[in-house]
Amino acid sequence: MVKKLLKYEFMDYFKKLIPITAILLGIAATIRFLYFFETDTSVFGITSGSMIFALVGGSVASIVLILVFGIRRFYSNLFSNEGYLSMTLPVTPTQHIFAKAVAATVVMIYDLIIIVAAVMTATAGEVCTEIIKAGWYLWKQAFGYFGANQIAYLCYFAVIVILKIANTFMLFYTCLTIGQRAKKAKVGLAVGVFFIYYFSVQFISTVILILTTFLGWEFFDELARIIQHNLIPSIHIIMLGTIILQVVYFIITYVIMRHIMKKKLNLE
Repeated sequence: MVKKLLKYEFMDYFKKLIPITAILLGIAATIRFLYFFETDTSVFGITSGSMIFALVGGSVASIVLILVFGIRRFYSNLFSNEGYLSMTLPVTPTQHIFAKAVAATVVMIYDLIIIVAAVMTATAGEVCTEIIKAGWYLWKQAFGYFGANQIAYLCYFAVIVILKIANTFMLFYTCLTIGQRAKKAKVGLAVGVFFIYYFSVQFISTVILILTTFLGWEFFDELARIIQHNLIPSIHIIMLGTIILQVVYFIITYVIMRHIMKKKLNLE
């Protein structure tokens, strides 16, 4: 059943993604075409600058739109009138959550790949070649220092990015799910929960920052020295710790949603 859920999730997403993909790649191809006729005129400068601005704006907009699509899809499919049908299917809350989170994460990664492809298309030629050369040079330099650890770091980084994207959706899903506990103004409660979460995180971060200042610079100097003398294992520990924290965050949001969807859901 999860496969069917994922199938319909991806079908709904890609109906909206095809135009976005076409627009981004179309703008990128237009920019590349314009540079075949590069001149020092103001007309070329304004036109090319406008197209580059459109590519940047379109890339940011595509990310925001996918986030909005994901939130809307979760709400309309589970908590609107359509929710009655969804909740009567032989599907557990865990399967619903899993399908929504996986589909949204995969689609966001797909969009990021399209953005990279669009940038590479727009900069194809000497600029793109120089970027690739610089990247390859930095890779060789880093590999010469870190060795095989560099591959592990890249794997850590990829996992962190995937988990961070998934947790971004899980945060909004959790807020929407908690909002369903209200008898009225459910969306309002969801928004309120999000802002309470946001300000709580900011407050805790500020308190931690203030408390650390009492430790003095000697503490940070000593910590920097320890990391410097144990750089490779330190990076492993930091990145693995980040992954563990992301996994714990995912589990917490999942448990909250599953509990409410299974026992406390209040559909109108």
